[in-house]
Amino acid sequence: MSKNIDEFWTTVERALVASGGDMERKCELLTAELERLSGEKSKAFNQHLRDLFHRAYIWDLWGAAYLMNEGCRDDSLMDFRYTLISLGRTVCENALANPDSLALVNWTWGERIGGNAGSAAQPAFGR
Repeated sequence: MSKNIDEFWTTVERALVASGGDMERKCELLTAELERLSGEKSKAFNQHLRDLFHRAYIWDLWGAAYLMNEGCRDDSLMDFRYTLISLGRTVCENALANPDSLALVNWTWGERIGGNAGSAAQPAFGR
């Protein structure tokens, strides 16, 4: 199990680094990586993604998203959670343990949460 989660994070972080932080490019790179995975690895990736997405559905993270975006509806929280996961293991795990840690994160999409850049994560991350 831990090997699969390590592979999950390696895949996410490879796309993160190669994209230079550009969400649209990150999603393109991740989509290409996911298309190359075998059926079992793709299934494991999607399971880890769903698990993390559901773990991030907590009031404290919603509060952080609300403060960072000057408001946050349900659909914006979905974008926020996908974006959070796309920022890699350290940022995501720190935020799950302590949402205040997001005050130190540079959100680089350049739009409000729920804008096109945040929504761009869904095709790649929500497969």
